Amino acid sequence: MKISMKVKLILSYVMISSFIVLSLLITSNFMLERQFQKYVTQSQENLNLEIVNQISKEFAQKGAADEEFLAVLGQNSLDRGIVLMVNDTKGEELFCMSCLNSMECDNMISAMEQTMVERYPNWSGEYTEKTYQITNGEVTYGTAVLGYYGPFYYNTQDLEFIDMLNHMFFIVAAIFLLIAAFLGYVMAKRISKPLENVIQQTSEIGRGKYHERIKCDSDILELNDLVGSVNNLANNLEIQQKIKKRMAGDFAHEFRTPLTSLRINMEGMIDGVLETENSRLEGCLDEINRLTRMVSDIDKLVEIESENLILNMESFSLNSLVENIIKTFEGETKRKNISFEFNEEPQEIIADKDKMSQVFVNLISNAVKYTDSGTIKISFSKKENILEIKISDTGIGISRKDLPDIFEYLYRSDESRNRNTGGSGIGLSIVKSIITAHAGKIDVQSEPGKGTEFTIELNL
Repeated sequence: MKISMKVKLILSYVMISSFIVLSLLITSNFMLERQFQKYVTQSQENLNLEIVNQISKEFAQKGAADEEFLAVLGQNSLDRGIVLMVNDTKGEELFCMSCLNSMECDNMISAMEQTMVERYPNWSGEYTEKTYQITNGEVTYGTAVLGYYGPFYYNTQDLEFIDMLNHMFFIVAAIFLLIAAFLGYVMAKRISKPLENVIQQTSEIGRGKYHERIKCDSDILELNDLVGSVNNLANNLEIQQKIKKRMAGDFAHEFRTPLTSLRINMEGMIDGVLETENSRLEGCLDEINRLTRMVSDIDKLVEIESENLILNMESFSLNSLVENIIKTFEGETKRKNISFEFNEEPQEIIADKDKMSQVFVNLISNAVKYTDSGTIKISFSKKENILEIKISDTGIGISRKDLPDIFEYLYRSDESRNRNTGGSGIGLSIVKSIITAHAGKIDVQSEPGKGTEFTIELNL
């Protein structure tokens, strides 16, 4: 049977408190009873000495103790649980209470034993006698033998006192258990309430509702962290949902235009409205190639952002990689009167060579594409264990409002949103995904009319 955490916490508090209270109860009761036994034993000894002192004073005053005095003292002693016997210095018996009233003495000892056995079934007490010297200074008058039930005995008042203490212990234990149950309920409620909110929120997330956030101001660090994590999860999922919706709209928009153009041209040629010319067919082929490039870019982006992406890390010369890529753009750069500045010292890095090649191809391609004439500069610099790569151009630049979004899927700034460039709007998304997969960072700074500079940081 499954039990809620609130009930478990309350039961845990009660069980722990019960264990602690019971342990304290047993320990304190044991220690208290030990001390009380010592007290009773000492009280018995004090009573014995008191009786012996009375006999000593009687001998000191009169030189002897008459029978009437000893009879009265013997009866008083018997009433207090002591059987008195007095002998002279020769050991001759002067007084014996058990001889005068043996039945009462036996009944008293038997009653004491029965009382102790009823309270403590394993009691092993017995009748005990203790001998004291009757003296006054250096004069010895004889001995007093005091018989009593030992090693100690609880009278009615003693037992009532012990019972009262035990009742008090049980009352205190019950009070503490109630307090523990109440505190357990309060703590369980404080802990379970945020958890219930988390459960409710995660259920809402499971149904695709990401806008709600959990409000929690607990003094429990782990609960705050849990609530914060769930809120972050909801926030990220909400952002991802918006991105997916926007991506679906952007993809539909990007594919709709070339498909519409193809459909119009194909229908026109089939219906005979448009002539089947090489130029028109070449235009259709261009649109098909453009769609093919977009699909290829999307495939690359999906591959790079996949959790199963495997980087084939190897050591290679970054200079040779960049130089080879620059050569592939020589025709276009000569046509547009663009020059390259790249003359860096040899730099070896460990990375995925093919994917890093794609990064430089995309960035240099953009620089060439949006620069009519000017300079493209590529430079390396080391800062401790970081390699900083800068690719800058003197092209048309990017407006400040567009900078935060240029790495998003299918995003293109207004100035560069020209279909004649053949851009799909996915290239920079691929660049960022590759750099992120290498645990690196990429940043961009730009100013319209003055150019753009991309900065990449990679761990060496």
